[in-house]
Amino acid sequence: MTLPKDYKKILLALTDRGVKFLLTGEYAQAAQGKPGAAMNLDVWVKPDPKNAPLVIQALKDFGAPADYLTVKDLQKEGIDFQIGLPPKRIRILTSAEGLKFDKAFSQSKKAEFEGISVDILSD
Repeated sequence: MTLPKDYKKILLALTDRGVKFLLTGEYAQAAQGKPGAAMNLDVWVKPDPKNAPLVIQALKDFGAPADYLTVKDLQKEGIDFQIGLPPKRIRILTSAEGLKFDKAFSQSKKAEFEGISVDILSD
């Protein structure tokens, strides 16, 4: 699946920094062969003290205007940091309704987007 340039750039920044994350939403569905329009890129990051600084650094590497987002913010659930506007918006999330990150990650699947291997939220 071809990715918009910014989507590829953020996924590379996250993987290069070793961020623990799951791709959710339309792109995760598309990677599992489910029809639908892939628009926004939803990235669920593990909200913990080890992962949070890696996320901040990846956002800086990407060039995101994240000056007001802190390591402390990324350690708690309920954060929805958005870059851009629909239909090409990147969302960095620290929670997913009704799910716990560690359990979801243990049940995730690998998918590849333009040579970038990522974990995706599995059904």
